Amino acid sequence: SSVIAIDGNNDGRIYWHVDRGTYRGMMGYAHAGDTYMGIWDNGSATNPTLACTGGDVGIGTISPDGTLHVNTGDAGATISFSAGHDDLIVENAGTAGMTIASTDAANGGIMFATPSQDYVAEIRASYNSGSEFLLFKVADVECMTITDAARVGIGNTAPNARLTVDGTDIGANYPIISVKMDNIDHTLSSLPAGTAQ
Repeated sequence: SSVIAIDGNNDGRIYWHVDRGTYRGMMGYAHAGDTYMGIWDNGSATNPTLACTGGDVGIGTISPDGTLHVNTGDAGATISFSAGHDDLIVENAGTAGMTIASTDAANGGIMFATPSQDYVAEIRASYNSGSEFLLFKVADVECMTITDAARVGIGNTAPNARLTVDGTDIGANYPIISVKMDNIDHTLSSLPAGTAQ
């Protein structure tokens, strides 16, 4: 195999220029202070656009706090990210966010899985021809739906009220709704025949 080695005890860089003039970017190793491998584009001056250190990757930061840390602004030095939730960190000095975009005919979603169950749960959003909804599924069962008309369905994917609870398959020995107040359970198992819903 062929090898190109850059040896030394200081920073190492490979530069790209256009016609030996205009700087376009570089790849290199930072040795002093924070040690990392980095990629600089022509818009990044001091810090690289992408940095790899200790098996973690930082975009906009040379000190990633997780497996992938996307930083467009410092949220504050006092933040300590949870070790159980640091595979992806999105950080900003203001509002931070993430967008999942799909075509009108498709859905956007987040899946949860384990080695024993590839479909533990799902959060799915759909444009649905302008009748948008957000769906929560557990073990591939549609549990709760929120529509763009501010209606919530539990066990019902087409709620016709602010809250629609479908207890058809819950079983005769279980109430449809249970509310605990002052350590007392208040339950609703059924409605009298002809009661408006």
